[in-house]
Amino acid sequence: MKFLIAVFDTRSVSASVEEMVAITALNDELRENKQLVMAVGLAHLSSGIVFDGRVGLAHARPSGDSDSVGGVPDNSGGESEVFMSGFWILEVSSPHEGRELARRAATACSRRVELRKIFD
Repeated sequence: MKFLIAVFDTRSVSASVEEMVAITALNDELRENKQLVMAVGLAHLSSGIVFDGRVGLAHARPSGDSDSVGGVPDNSGGESEVFMSGFWILEVSSPHEGRELARRAATACSRRVELRKIFD
């Protein structure tokens, strides 16, 4: 079964040297145990573009962006706003194993994380 471990923060690329060492060690262990599907950090919330199918209108992208697909810039990302700053996708054998790895991920990155099952 697959799980997402989402990491929440108020800044992007905010891990200390010690946290990065712990995250790298966890990633290496997950890779060695063939549990790691993907691990990524995300750019700050302010760099995001929101696409909302409920709106029904094509919204312009930020000025200077020539992509004509449309979207609404999400420039609300103040430093106090909590957002998903990264995530792991893991392949594990049980929900208990997923919970244990989420606990370890929270400890490694010293951040709040959320564990969510991915539907097969």
